[in-house]
Amino acid sequence: MEYRYELTIDKLLQSGVSSNPAQKINYTGRREFTFEEFSKRVEKLAKALISIGVKKGDRVAVIDWDTYVYLEAYFAVPMVGAVLHTVNVRYPQDLIYYTMDHAEDKYVIVRDEFVPILSKNREAFYFIKGWIVYSETGQIPDSLSPKYVYEDLMKDSYSDIELPQISENDLATTFYTSGTTGIPKGVQFTHRQIVLHSISSGLALGDDPINLTSRDTIMPLVPMFHVHACGVPYMSILAGRRYVLPGRYDFDHIIDLIDKYNVSVIAMVPSILYLIVTNPNVKKIAGRGIRAIVGGGALPEGR
Repeated sequence: MEYRYELTIDKLLQSGVSSNPAQKINYTGRREFTFEEFSKRVEKLAKALISIGVKKGDRVAVIDWDTYVYLEAYFAVPMVGAVLHTVNVRYPQDLIYYTMDHAEDKYVIVRDEFVPILSKNREAFYFIKGWIVYSETGQIPDSLSPKYVYEDLMKDSYSDIELPQISENDLATTFYTSGTTGIPKGVQFTHRQIVLHSISSGLALGDDPINLTSRDTIMPLVPMFHVHACGVPYMSILAGRRYVLPGRYDFDHIIDLIDKYNVSVIAMVPSILYLIVTNPNVKKIAGRGIRAIVGGGALPEGR
């Protein structure tokens, strides 16, 4: 009998939980989960998606900042065999619509503050079967239909729902390129590709000059809609590292988070690095030996 170990995204989460169940995920200083608690929430979200009709191959879009909800969707959506579409919230409204239509999105997880943009043109989104809305204020807009409230979905146990068997060759994610000629172009990734990227990134960054270990606290400042935040969420959960989510980028607050959680590794493009080092509050974290993973542009020659 042949035994086949599938390289699927759920294995990344299982590895992190089994090696470091008490490790923490911190969200902007407002919410905190252990890896074990996070894993249970991911499973509950996956089953909730099945309960509202999400099927294998369906595209599930996320419109959000870098939040714990986004991180839960990173794992839960692919775990049910659906495809996670990380929508670029920096696009103008017409391109948000274009990419969602082109991707053939069926369901959308959306933060409350983005609802007015979508509801203004809700007739155009005829192809959406369900809007899953969440709010940190408790004020859930009613302008999209059919609507599900994220935290209400997370209250059920779903004990009668089984997660489906998935293959490492199933599609897991899709997103759209920016900065290219013409309109945005979609790219897709399988479970296997994401798992192998997570493993190889962890190995590459485990040596000089970053020397990333499970004792580090990491906060990526690459938006989660952009190339899986350079793969940092998957790589970090796999390795059991403490993980800090910044939410919407506010650089005074980001520096406070680096200070509060003793963040030792950050990842970003040069423009974000510039906004940090030129912030008047950067003195709070100066001299700590924070390592920065920088990509997406050429750095000037050091002097």
